[in-house]
Amino acid sequence: MKLLFDQNLSFKLCRLLADAFPESNQIRSIGLEESEDRAKVIWLRCGNQPTDGIEQRLRNHAEAIAAFVKDEAAACWEIY
Repeated sequence: MKLLFDQNLSFKLCRLLADAFPESNQIRSIGLEESEDRAKVIWLRCGNQPTDGIEQRLRNHAEAIAAFVKDEAAACWEIY
C-alpha cells in the first residue's frame, strides 16, 4: 500500500516506512501541491510530533489503514 505524505510531514517517513508502506512518497518531492485524483485522507490528530513518533503511530495503525483504503465508501479517517 502506497501513501502520499503532506509536505508538512518529514520526507524521511518515506524511507522509514518503506517496509510497511512501500512506494510511499511526499507531495513536495513529486512536484504536487495537492492531489488531483480522488484521494483518501488520513488526518493525524496528534499535534507536533518528532518523525519517529509519527512513524510509530502509522506502524501501530497499519492494519486499520489497510482496511480504510479498501473501504470504497470511506474518504477521510482520523488517527489520534
